[in-house]
Amino acid sequence: EQLDYHPLVADLPIETAVEVESHPERFPGTRIVVDTRRVYPHGQVAPHLVGYRTPLDDEALHERKQRFQHGDPLDYRRGDRLGRTGLEKYYERQLRGLRGERKLELNRRGEIVRSEVTREPRYGQDLVLSLSLSLQQAAEELLDDCLDHSHTDEVNGQPLPTPPGGSIVAIDVRNGAVLAAASAPRFDLNLFVDHDQGAWEEALSDPRKPFLPFLNRAGSRRFGRY
Repeated sequence: EQLDYHPLVADLPIETAVEVESHPERFPGTRIVVDTRRVYPHGQVAPHLVGYRTPLDDEALHERKQRFQHGDPLDYRRGDRLGRTGLEKYYERQLRGLRGERKLELNRRGEIVRSEVTREPRYGQDLVLSLSLSLQQAAEELLDDCLDHSHTDEVNGQPLPTPPGGSIVAIDVRNGAVLAAASAPRFDLNLFVDHDQGAWEEALSDPRKPFLPFLNRAGSRRFGRY
């Protein structure tokens, strides 16, 4: 525990990071770590399909160490995120890159006298979906309308029961490409990035059933290529 590094500040300005790395003697025991973060500009669009990631816990890391005793090929470390559902899980190996490594030689004043790259970084691959954004949004709006408003039977005029959830899947019959895969109710993928406690409580407090927004009613299959 005493030998491990622990996060102190996230989203450090580049000017501050440069200052710390340029003068390590002023910040003993401190290092700058470059990390990646998923960005979800359409956080509420197709969250079940895209899937989410969560940090690996100590138990998962221990299992990987036991499995890869000569070194983890994907170099997972404490705090790294792993795809848990959807495309994030299915294409984890392709989407994940590999951090680079370098060896530093310091003098007694903590100044860098030699730097050697021991492993080049590797970027993760891109994933291209067959999904149509406009069609996906239209399907989700239809589901939202069904779940949020009461409707009347056009035949007998009686009110229809409000369903607890639903799904819409649209497939191009010419080539089998999935154009839309909507599931409702849904959640915002940024919940797993911003750690908004209020938003979490709202997502988990669905009166119909706990965790209902996280249930994928559209099923699972391959929606992309890389």
